[in-house]
Amino acid sequence: MFQASRKMANLRNPNSNPAKRFGGELTIDATEFNKAMEQLAKMTGQDFSKVVKSEFGSILEKSIKSTKAAKSKLIDERYTWKAGEKPSQKLVGRLTIGGRPRNIKTIPEKIRKEGRMVVNPDWRLLQKKLKEEKKYAKDRKGLAKATWYKQARDIGMEVKVPKYVLKAYKHLGRSASRSIAKENKRKNYYIQVKNTARVPMVKEVGGYGAFKRAINGRQRFFETNLKKGVFLKASKMIEKYGFIVTQEAK
Repeated sequence: MFQASRKMANLRNPNSNPAKRFGGELTIDATEFNKAMEQLAKMTGQDFSKVVKSEFGSILEKSIKSTKAAKSKLIDERYTWKAGEKPSQKLVGRLTIGGRPRNIKTIPEKIRKEGRMVVNPDWRLLQKKLKEEKKYAKDRKGLAKATWYKQARDIGMEVKVPKYVLKAYKHLGRSASRSIAKENKRKNYYIQVKNTARVPMVKEVGGYGAFKRAINGRQRFFETNLKKGVFLKASKMIEKYGFIVTQEAK
């Protein structure tokens, strides 16, 4: 059983600014998926909890893959302005330089001092700030994906992720408390999932849709295998599911 939700408000106006669409909750209905997992457990002869946990790992891997991340090239364009070159149109507009917010395109590379042109001290400060902001952005470019990776770690799982996601995971900060997975190991086993972190739920990043599609995809995968008779032969089950023997095998 999965209980997944994201913070979202203004559902009747999906074209509004995604950064402001937060407030209520939207929950994914996993009823049909749960039924499929019960069937999968019966067909494979595996413990229901192992089946659900294994499938959850596959869902997270797919969600991580489908959730968008900032591109390094775009980050470079936003935080690079070399001396003597025209800045990119995507260059960030304002930064705090010398203790105050500045429109950085108004900062000249050189200024006249005592009758000659010298390098502007603010230009040096700008270059230092751009370098810092670029590193900050690149360290966190996989932040949205890392919120899903954290859920795997929450329940003692390891899933396949790119190195930059592992790097971003170390910088989750407040997002860490907003992305949670909990196991209920009682008789009625389930995994409770909640992701209300802002970054993955922005429309352009698509974290909510990625998770929902991943759940539906695993359900369809089971239904397709059922139709193809995969569960009639052990070798085919092993091929499709690794037979879900232990979580460590993932």
